[in-house]
Amino acid sequence: MDPERAAQYASMSPEEFVKTRFYSEEYSFLDRFSDSLPSKPGAQSSRTRHNLRPAVSADGRMVVTVAHYNNTNYYQLTRPRQNLQLYCEARHGQWRRVQSYENDPIAKTQIDLATIYSDTEIHTLNELRRQNGDAGYAPAESAVAANAGAIATRRAAMQNEQMASAYSWSGFRKAINEGAFGVFRCDEAAAPWSVSIIPNDVYPSGNPSDSLDTASALVVIRPFRAEAPRDQAVDVKSTPNPQ
Repeated sequence: MDPERAAQYASMSPEEFVKTRFYSEEYSFLDRFSDSLPSKPGAQSSRTRHNLRPAVSADGRMVVTVAHYNNTNYYQLTRPRQNLQLYCEARHGQWRRVQSYENDPIAKTQIDLATIYSDTEIHTLNELRRQNGDAGYAPAESAVAANAGAIATRRAAMQNEQMASAYSWSGFRKAINEGAFGVFRCDEAAAPWSVSIIPNDVYPSGNPSDSLDTASALVVIRPFRAEAPRDQAVDVKSTPNPQ
């Protein structure tokens, strides 16, 4: 979206803009183009594999949009914040972030390598000592335990790489670092308003090497009046779950 396009929505309320831009138009786009996307026999993108579609709450005030991304193209993750900022500025408002989002759900899939080495080494050493007693094999036992820890660490590192690739972790981190998520405020002269933009769930790519099979995230967008009670705001400290 550019400033000229944003100006076309300026007469809408924040709630109307969010519902129109991230729900109604998203559905229209999917209906027109999803059937025309090229596909490989037997292949499914994360969108079709998990049946990801935009959704709107019963009161129409909260929208869930679907963002597809990879490590180099993560615009759909940053698009809600970018679009809402341009919409705010088209209404002559001042845009600012009031609460950062620092959580990283994909980090939950990563194994701590130092911990896995230490735990494996200690467990192996204890088992060897239980079996051998005081037979005088201490130096050999330590070497075997250290080797077991090294093997477990290499395996864990490979698993970490696979998970990071499947979830396009680098692209997701870039979006976080560029301020895609959090709670934002638009200071308009007439009526200030705020909006929370929070990733809810993330879904891995089935084949990271296939440009058509990207990772996906469900992003929850909820506008609310700047002076709304605290229980209406979204807790940005909660951590979404990788799927």
